[in-house]
Amino acid sequence: MSTNLRPRNSLLTLARMGRWCVVAGAITAGIAVVAPLAGESINLATAIADFSLASDYQTADGLIFWQTRVPRVLTGLIAGAALACAGLAYQAVLRNPLADPYILGVSSGAAIGKAVAVLALPAALATLPIATPLLCFLGALLPVIFLVRLAGNHRHFSPVTLLLAGLIINLILSAAMMLVQVFANPDNARQITYWWLGGLDVAGYRAPLFALPLVGCGVAVLAWRARSMNLLSVDTLTASHLGVNVGREVFWLLGAGTLLAATSVALCGPIGFAGLLVPHILRLAAGPDHRLLVPLCAIGGAGFLVLCDLVGWRGLEWLTLAGVEMRSAGEIPAGVITALIGGPVFLFLLVRRR
Repeated sequence: MSTNLRPRNSLLTLARMGRWCVVAGAITAGIAVVAPLAGESINLATAIADFSLASDYQTADGLIFWQTRVPRVLTGLIAGAALACAGLAYQAVLRNPLADPYILGVSSGAAIGKAVAVLALPAALATLPIATPLLCFLGALLPVIFLVRLAGNHRHFSPVTLLLAGLIINLILSAAMMLVQVFANPDNARQITYWWLGGLDVAGYRAPLFALPLVGCGVAVLAWRARSMNLLSVDTLTASHLGVNVGREVFWLLGAGTLLAATSVALCGPIGFAGLLVPHILRLAAGPDHRLLVPLCAIGGAGFLVLCDLVGWRGLEWLTLAGVEMRSAGEIPAGVITALIGGPVFLFLLVRRR
């Protein structure tokens, strides 16, 4: 009997990865196709025929479809992939499936950078596409650096302790954002308040297309370091014995995760629990191998956020059509929907792990 099982294992791994990615991609593609068509009906044939690269639309259907609905779905796909992969990176480094950019305070740190961009930057700089993502990234580094220094100075600290430290950082930075809103002028305060809820209400393609290569770079780094994520998620000592440079790998993983989280915050505000739910569910379904989880989280996170946004975007309208009297005719931000779903799940997981 042959003992060379490597080709067979590799073939099975690739086939299994392909099956999972095809299924997840089909589901996400279905959500992305349905989402722009939901809500108030438009003439789809007219909208498609009115497509213009120069944004010179002749009909209201074309303007609504190509300048609001499609960019909104594109933003959800990019931000959802970023959040899910960022959560996966933090969970691997901290060896805790409860880690999430929002819970650890990374999103709140990025929000401070966004507030600086709104309140402090001159108008000429604030309009640059790189300005807000850069400030969000610098703000997101603050809690990450603190947690890394804390873990380095107190090596007996458990991953759970670091998670609790991240929760405290999140509370402090959230309070700082409240102070910013108190002292800001009414227009800026209103803008920050609405953005703080986390929504995908965007127009045009400038912001999502600028964020796309940043998210692509972050996901590529995680895919490149997937084997190290497998080892670090077990134990740093075991990883070092197997030849992994722990410090270097943590630098790469935290850097990529922070870039992903900051880009998502710059794009659509802090959206919580997407980085917790998607990796956890996919890990239970597909197993712990990060070579498979990285692409799955990118695909599944994209579909999850678009679906949550669709529920919030058209939920009030659907309730009104069903005969439920609503005081507001607006929309529920996607961040509220993800919190309503992820909050109870987080509590359940926390109680289960005690």
